[in-house]
Amino acid sequence: MRMASRSRLMRARGPPTLHGPYPQWTRKVDGKTVTKLFTPEQLGRYGDAFDNDRKLRGLVAQLETLSIDTISDAEGWNHQERTRRRPGSATGALWQP
Repeated sequence: MRMASRSRLMRARGPPTLHGPYPQWTRKVDGKTVTKLFTPEQLGRYGDAFDNDRKLRGLVAQLETLSIDTISDAEGWNHQERTRRRPGSATGALWQP
């Protein structure tokens, strides 16, 4: 009797079936990433707030870019200096090496 190898068994089963999507909220608290999973009911209650938060973050990112571009143009900084950011900075703060 021949035993099937693990790789042959894995191929026969195929890839695992995922059960998601998993609604989640991820944010930084004291420099650490915190993730909360939501039930469909909770997502229904707070979904509009998450949509508004996403839009607000996008607008803030656009404003930061516009501000940096405006200052860079006024100061005559070149494009390379304009796009250098502090490593790991979520706010896009300029990095002074």
